[in-house]
Amino acid sequence: MDIGENYLLNGLKEVYEKLTSFLKDKIDNIKYEDAISIKKKAKEFAEKLIINFKEVISKNDYKKDEIYINFKKNEVKSMINEIFKEEKIDENIKNQIKRDLEDFSIKNNSNMINILLMGKESKEKNKFIEIITKVFHNEKNKENENIINVELKELKKIKKINLLEYNNINNLNININCIWYFIEAQIKDIDIKNIKTDNLSNNIPIIYIHFKDKIIKEKIELSSNLNIYDDNIDNNNYIIENHIIDIKEIIEQYKKNNENIKEYFINLIEKSILNILIKDNEFKLEDKSKGILDIILPRINFAFGNTINNLSNLNSQIIYIIFKEFLFEKEIPKSVKKKYIKLLHNYQKYLENRQNIYFSILLLKNNSVLKSLYRNMNNKINYKLINNDFKNKEEEEKGKLIQEINNKTILFINEVKIINDDKKENKTKNITIKYSCGDDINIIMKNIFDDYFLKNSSIFINEIIVNMIKEISIIFLKKEIIKYYINLYKNEYIFVVK
Repeated sequence: MDIGENYLLNGLKEVYEKLTSFLKDKIDNIKYEDAISIKKKAKEFAEKLIINFKEVISKNDYKKDEIYINFKKNEVKSMINEIFKEEKIDENIKNQIKRDLEDFSIKNNSNMINILLMGKESKEKNKFIEIITKVFHNEKNKENENIINVELKELKKIKKINLLEYNNINNLNININCIWYFIEAQIKDIDIKNIKTDNLSNNIPIIYIHFKDKIIKEKIELSSNLNIYDDNIDNNNYIIENHIIDIKEIIEQYKKNNENIKEYFINLIEKSILNILIKDNEFKLEDKSKGILDIILPRINFAFGNTINNLSNLNSQIIYIIFKEFLFEKEIPKSVKKKYIKLLHNYQKYLENRQNIYFSILLLKNNSVLKSLYRNMNNKINYKLINNDFKNKEEEEKGKLIQEINNKTILFINEVKIINDDKKENKTKNITIKYSCGDDINIIMKNIFDDYFLKNSSIFINEIIVNMIKEISIIFLKKEIIKYYINLYKNEYIFVVK
């Protein structure tokens, strides 16, 4: 009777009766005594079922489940966009950009930006480098001929630009803040992982430099003709990640000693620094969002026994913290509270209408894992039977008995009741799976599910809100920086991606 010390729970009458009837006959045949412990085996099987369910849901990647994939995240995006506009968050971002422009400096507090020049060697590239170094020097300094002094319009703290030509990346011991990549054909990805930087973001922006006479007219647009929208800002990154050089015009102006020639280079330098600024601000927002998640996620640990019907009440104070930390230094406006409470109610209702289906899906996953477990046990016994790997006849009979018990267990796992519930307001068909052994185990499994469902659903919505605020903040930030740049250089030619 040491067989199967891993079978089902007190009160599992149907399983107990089936296994008792089955085992009594087997026990008589192989002269085993004391069938009293069969009840213990039934209890152990139930415990196995519950423990396995806990393991299945703990390993389940819930974010890939349909209930979360199908949630309309655009509702969160619309809410946050409304808050940004109504509470003038965009104005705060504009003011922050102005402060960033005034205070901008490299992480090491240097006044100098190190720019790495890369790309295929060409006469245009060499001429460009020759002219820019000469234009910003009264006298050519042989020792520091590639360090140029600059006076920028807004970025007052940056006084010098160090132009470094790319030779051997492995021998490059200086921190690089930006890359100018001179390109003659299509834009391509550049491997820069071994280049060091002291940018706050630890990212090095790349400006692709195109020569005007080598690109087709359809890819050139005046900056003043461009429209920048919130929804397409990610598609407008090309505006400040590319730069067009009219090398013939530069050479002509240089020959005439025209002082305005500096403008050709100043806008490229400012564009480079704005790219660094975007990367740094993205890093700050990413860091801020992680910090907020570190604050709120430990709070999503509710008392056992709460259900999804309590989600809105339990999470309203947590979401209050998100908006307080991310967007509002003082009290959160009542209009904002109303918006996120309404969102929580809608989200809760969405989950309530689908919880029975979701519970059934997780139970089926559990069943699948359990059946696989018992089949694997049978495979090991089959291997021993085929290879005559038992020590004696008694051990062989015992193995066959275990195999039959496993087969009966698999049949039991398959015995589920499916209940259709069409009473919901939205007429969604809800399917609940109940084990045929009675209510006790269903109550225990449902309580485990309720705890799992509430916790993960709470984490899910809070993470969406944090990440959506971060993403929308980045969109506003990019838009304002691009608009700022275009306003400075209204007549610049822009390389466009169509």
